[in-house]
Amino acid sequence: MIKKWIKEEENLVYNGYRRVLRKKFLMPNGKVEEYDIFSAKDYVAIIALTPQKEIILTRQFRPGTEEIFDEIPSGMIDGNEIPREAGERELLEETGYTGSFTEVGRAPLAAYENIHGYCITAVNCNKIREPCLDEDEFLETRLCSLTRFRQLLRDGRSLNIHLAYMGLDYLRLL
Repeated sequence: MIKKWIKEEENLVYNGYRRVLRKKFLMPNGKVEEYDIFSAKDYVAIIALTPQKEIILTRQFRPGTEEIFDEIPSGMIDGNEIPREAGERELLEETGYTGSFTEVGRAPLAAYENIHGYCITAVNCNKIREPCLDEDEFLETRLCSLTRFRQLLRDGRSLNIHLAYMGLDYLRLL
């Protein structure tokens, strides 16, 4: 039977855009193993649909993969924000769109990170202003058909795929 490991120690080993924590666990076999865990604020990813059922995407360069992706808008949850509020703020800041928002669910980003992503859906989205980007954000807004978006997800040519599928399932668009 699988049991939860016992954490013996945790130390901050790097503090930058993301933090790296080194955690020591007592394993079921009695040995102690170290794991480096990426840590950052939780974030939201928004499946946003226009009244014409187009998906609102952002196109931007991602330094980890050194590639440009078309992806659903996303961003960190600030301070005391609840995920839905963060989704409303991020969509408006990154794209200039707003709509009717629902918090759908939460999922871990990866096994060796303590970061969770929240899926937010927004329907009947309309552009009400120009984007208001942070000084380190360089992106453009794109509208995409549902068919094309599904192909991006199947091809692995987008990020936050797990949250995108969660949102599409909630909206009954799979």
